[in-house]
Amino acid sequence: MEKRWLEVQFYYLCQTILGETKELQSVINFVEGMSFLSNYKIEQIKQLAVQSLTDPALQPSRKEYALLAHQNNIPVRKILKRLRLHISTFYTWIEENKKDPTKFYPRLSQESHDIIESLFKTIDFIKEL
Repeated sequence: MEKRWLEVQFYYLCQTILGETKELQSVINFVEGMSFLSNYKIEQIKQLAVQSLTDPALQPSRKEYALLAHQNNIPVRKILKRLRLHISTFYTWIEENKKDPTKFYPRLSQESHDIIESLFKTIDFIKEL
């Protein structure tokens, strides 16, 4: 999985929890709870969750999310719904990207990516139960 896409997914996971509960503590509690089923340290994932929600450099733009999601085979309707985006805007971005491809670089360390990947593996494990 592309590293920047992993960061973007983690941001949206944290943002979704925050949006539902309106409390940062709920995000922290969630990632902390997942750490009991995984192999990463609680403090590291808590710090990453807070950092992803508060550091503007880590937060993806709508265009970045749309392009990365499209590259990772997320259905167009799901992208449009998540971003509340008009279909013509989406396809304009896709066409622009075909003419001049955008490179998306990771903004976190390899250690951070390993932690986030471990979190998503734990979530996938729980989904399969």
